[in-house]
Order: sequence, then structure tokens, then C-alpha cells
Amino acid sequence: MFHVGQKVECIRKVNPSDVRYGECVPLKGAIYTVRDVIADDSDGSLGLRLEEIVNPPHRYRGGTSECSFGQEGFRPIVDDKKKVSFTTGADPDSERWDNRKKQPATRERVGTV
Repeated sequence: MFHVGQKVECIRKVNPSDVRYGECVPLKGAIYTVRDVIADDSDGSLGLRLEEIVNPPHRYRGGTSECSFGQEGFRPIVDDKKKVSFTTGADPDSERWDNRKKQPATRERVGTV
């Protein structure tokens, strides 16, 4: 599932016959930011609108709106995961990195037998 603000890569070339009004379309291999996620009432499919591409509204089946691009033409961009502690979620440089119980330091007894 896609969400607003998510980075995505276009993985399919848009078929020129699908472009009715000379809309700008995403290019295969390019990276975009999701601006809106639209559900098509007629078939339940999801379409994406992108920050980098804004087209003027036109009349479509459901009324007048800006076109969207089918979600199946995109894949999410996944950032490298940061190493974190499995037990606390803390950054490895923080004092909370290792939350295992530590044994209190023992004092040596001096001078008594």
C-alpha cells in the first residue's frame, strides 16, 4: 500500500494510447513522491498522483479531475535500515543500546578476615 509522501520508482512505461489529453506521464526508472492516493470507484483499483507531475483536470468517467497513475506501475523506495537495538529501539551510540540488567559492582573487603 502506498501513502502520501512516500518515494516510489516508476517500473512500467506508460502506453501512449492511454494518454488522452496530452498529460505529462511518469518515466520508467524515475523516482517520484506520492502526492495523493486515489481509489477508482468503478473497479476498486488505486491510482497515484505525484508531486513532480501535476496535470490539469479533465473530464473522465467519474467526473472532472486530475489524472492518476495505476499503483501497479510503481514500487516503493526502501531506505537503508538504521541499525537499532532489538530490545529498546535505541541508537547504538546511546546509553540505552544495551538494556540487559547489569550486576552491581562488588566491593572488595579489605582488612577483615
